[in-house]
Amino acid sequence: PAFVRASSRHTAKRSRLPLVAAGVVALGAAGAYAVRSSATSASAPTVAPVATGADLIAVMPLGAVSDTSLARLGQDLVVTLSTNLDGVGSLHTVDAATLLLRARKLPSPLPLADARAAARELGARSVLTGTLINEGSRVRATVALHAVGSDSAIAKATAIVAPHDIAALTDSLTWSVLQQIWRGGTPPSPVLAGLTTRSVDALRAFLDGEREFQRLSIDAALTDFRHAFELDSNFVQALLRYDEVNGWRIAPPDTQVRRRLMALKDRLPERERLFLEMSQRRLAFLPRLDAWKALVTRYPDYPPVLMAA
Repeated sequence: PAFVRASSRHTAKRSRLPLVAAGVVALGAAGAYAVRSSATSASAPTVAPVATGADLIAVMPLGAVSDTSLARLGQDLVVTLSTNLDGVGSLHTVDAATLLLRARKLPSPLPLADARAAARELGARSVLTGTLINEGSRVRATVALHAVGSDSAIAKATAIVAPHDIAALTDSLTWSVLQQIWRGGTPPSPVLAGLTTRSVDALRAFLDGEREFQRLSIDAALTDFRHAFELDSNFVQALLRYDEVNGWRIAPPDTQVRRRLMALKDRLPERERLFLEMSQRRLAFLPRLDAWKALVTRYPDYPPVLMAA
């Protein structure tokens, strides 16, 4: 109630934002993931199964070996790999932004035992870890997928590409992992560009925005997200994040951004699309609360849904 009363006072409202944001982040990190069920909803279509433990993955930052300049790429891959894998068949990934917030407290390079413990705290059933090594003008990425309760690897993958080609690196690692964990025919071949953007510059701007949001630098994050969708007007994830983060300021929505976002919403992964559609529904308070709680049951690992509920 105090926060509501302060909403009419601009200075007080902005001064409370870090505390509100920190509270939401803490809620997500403290245990919301633990209630995640590996079963899909009753209405969901039958999907090809994956290897035991591979249905909910926590993608950890890849460690830079002997070259700290690769640390940024290791963090960017958390976002791109999580995006590429989430929603493929019965696969889901822990929300990348919240995982990166959690990973800031972890050592680097990250021991497997620590990675497994962090993934378990986030409710994941498996954890993807790896390293990045410079090889001349290219970079070698090596990853392994482990069940949280075992040292044995479910899948391993290696890719060697130019360090700036994050899309090619992401797609190569994704495809290799999927081939090893798929248990029902030929695995699909997700392409990062189809889920995000074909513009490397737009993707970098988006990842810059995610990094600023992790620091709770709201204005800087909004600037980066806007730059991303100005570089690619079809970059729907950038539009969604701009619209969502703008709401943290309790600011009126940008009508042009909202209009473009709604026109492209069917390109979003399911949980993001359902969150957006639910946020636009006009319901009385109790039916609205019930609807959000139902969505939390379905996606307890997605902080925007938790915050709305």
